[in-house]
Amino acid sequence: LLTSILEEIGINRNKDIFITNVVKCRPLNNRDPKEVEILTCKPYLDFQIKIISPKLIVALGRYSAGLLTSRPPEKALQNRGKIIESIYKIPLLITYHPAAALRNPNLTPVIKSDLEKIKEFLK
Repeated sequence: LLTSILEEIGINRNKDIFITNVVKCRPLNNRDPKEVEILTCKPYLDFQIKIISPKLIVALGRYSAGLLTSRPPEKALQNRGKIIESIYKIPLLITYHPAAALRNPNLTPVIKSDLEKIKEFLK
């Protein structure tokens, strides 16, 4: 789903962006990550962001948004669709995780609209 949305808005997943996960190994049974897992993996994310030095970070879902804003996951999506400052002092765009749209297809156009802000930001 993410790849098709990106293609629709003119972003090539393999050439234009770098995608990574907050938690580097998938939790068992695809459960939500535990705070200890997120914090254990954070140094790897810190290193990736330092090396890549992105112009914009996009958080997909409440756990990545929570980590990148230092907010509890349940409050992290309050800034969905807005570009705010991340903990790295790099602009951050927050949207729903594409898996949420698989459960609720009404979120697909919302995610697409949010991701269109990437192109606007980079102009």
